[in-house]
Amino acid sequence: MKAITSKNKINFKDMLQAVKTEDRYTDVEWHGKHVKVKKTIPVADVVKLLDSVTKSMFIGENTYSPETVSFITKCQIIDAYTNVELPEDVNEGVYLVYETDLFDIVRDNASDTQLGDIMDAIDKRISYILNTNIDVVERDLHNHEDTLANMNSVFGDSISGITPEDMQKFVDFISGDGLDEKKLVEAIAEHNAKKE
Repeated sequence: MKAITSKNKINFKDMLQAVKTEDRYTDVEWHGKHVKVKKTIPVADVVKLLDSVTKSMFIGENTYSPETVSFITKCQIIDAYTNVELPEDVNEGVYLVYETDLFDIVRDNASDTQLGDIMDAIDKRISYILNTNIDVVERDLHNHEDTLANMNSVFGDSISGITPEDMQKFVDFISGDGLDEKKLVEAIAEHNAKKE
């Protein structure tokens, strides 16, 4: 087996020149229209597509809308890979995506590898966002639990020593004459004096 050395490697510039001579688009006649399908899209366009798809799948800050994943993904792929202008009306978009073979034409003419990578990246990004949201919810839940535990401790300390009779007097006081701030302060002061 012959070792690979710098002498028998193919120069990148030579490779690039060979690739540049290939047609970067496929022209497809589709219902009397000439649709250009890109074989690949630049990395910047891939990132833009991923951002657009994932942002569109979340309503508000934390509501995931899985029923839109396939539709939005297909629309974004058609938009990124073709010269077809997508309709603004969602129902017309649904018709274009699901009742025509336009997406199949893109899938058949674009790079299988790049499309597969994009689909995989969309799945991974959605999973990451959902898991991140779960982590945030769990963290917030723990913070609330801590706050409630602290409140319970403070509240428990503040009512220690109150008897059922004291509680009944307090309820009678509030329900009897109504809540009077001056009487409430006097009752608290009287209770605290009894504790000392």
